[in-house]
Amino acid sequence: MVEKIKEYIIPFLIIGIFLANSYYFLTQESILYLNIYIFDFRESILPISTITTIIFFSCIAYKRFKNEKTIRSKLILIFQVVVICVLFHSTFSDLLTTIGLKINRLTSNEIFTTKFIIISKVRDSENTVRGIIPSRDYKGTINELRIDPEDFKWISNDPSIDINIELEMTKGLLGIPYNPTVIK
Repeated sequence: MVEKIKEYIIPFLIIGIFLANSYYFLTQESILYLNIYIFDFRESILPISTITTIIFFSCIAYKRFKNEKTIRSKLILIFQVVVICVLFHSTFSDLLTTIGLKINRLTSNEIFTTKFIIISKVRDSENTVRGIIPSRDYKGTINELRIDPEDFKWISNDPSIDINIELEMTKGLLGIPYNPTVIK
């Protein structure tokens, strides 16, 4: 009975941890970063997350693979592992991203400034603006930046379509800039 409980509870706990990370912890950590830097970091760890996912689920399936007698059942097991890897890859990548972003903030290397062009203002409770860093190529989503209510009011009163502002950012342990702050 205890074996059956372990067999079913442990996978559900792992799934729960992965989903909690994807929908809560990563979201909370992402607030401190611009989207372009998270996108670049995710691209850089893609091979690591892919290989780790494949190894992790292959190790789990290996025990069952040895017990399968027919070629058909072994092929079905391989297919199941591939499907599981595809389904869990994004949540596992989220987990590695969260860990990497957290590690990045352990120490700060330098503070620098960068230009930020505000493209749109979102009237919400979090004073969000969307914009780009002119020196970067954008393949992913446009940056969303939460700013102080006073800065949002100042920016909202500017009649320009594109508003240029300066951001002060901190480079972390892994070289990923975080904590964007508007410089007046």
